[in-house]
Amino acid sequence: MSALLGVVLAGGGSRRFGSDKRQARVAGRSLLERAVGALAPVTGRVVVAVASERDATSLPDVGRVVDPQPGLGPLGGILAGLGEARRLGRGGVLVLAVDLPLVTEAELRCLAAAPAPDGSLASCPEAGDQPLCGRYGVEVEDRLEDFLTAGGRSAREFVAGLRVSRVVLPNQGGWSPLLNLNTPADLERAREVLERGETGPGQGGPHPEILTI
Repeated sequence: MSALLGVVLAGGGSRRFGSDKRQARVAGRSLLERAVGALAPVTGRVVVAVASERDATSLPDVGRVVDPQPGLGPLGGILAGLGEARRLGRGGVLVLAVDLPLVTEAELRCLAAAPAPDGSLASCPEAGDQPLCGRYGVEVEDRLEDFLTAGGRSAREFVAGLRVSRVVLPNQGGWSPLLNLNTPADLERAREVLERGETGPGQGGPHPEILTI
């Protein structure tokens, strides 16, 4: 596979959460540290996508990219990441939203390595309708820019227009690796899962399976 740039999507306002999600701690690390730590072994280089120039990452050794304009939502972070990937000569981005702390390195490796038959430009989890964890080729950049210029903001709607390789990420121990932290209660659930030692694929559990649909 072409070399990818890891991109942590961390530009959200955390309105429902009530505080900066990026700094919330799970199993001894902040959500931002966990996301960077999951991506780095897969891509080698990771940047954090933030909403504005005023947004610091709090991780001095990790670069950042800034949304091209305010109000674009997570797609703005993906677009900024794709631009940086092209500048670095990489084939695309492997993105992970900062509030998906149960996604593991093994699952990200499977998403990165998913085949791209019949012109597939992306790979995303098959279940959970979660486009903020996946691989996007640099060929998507112009299409995404056009989508945003036309007023589109929904990541799910954008991905619905792409040919996508879908990767099955199996549930394990009663939890989904796509548990999204929108509220403090969700954070407590993630802490509970990790404190019980329920591990993801690559650590004794079932391995992801690749589909193309």
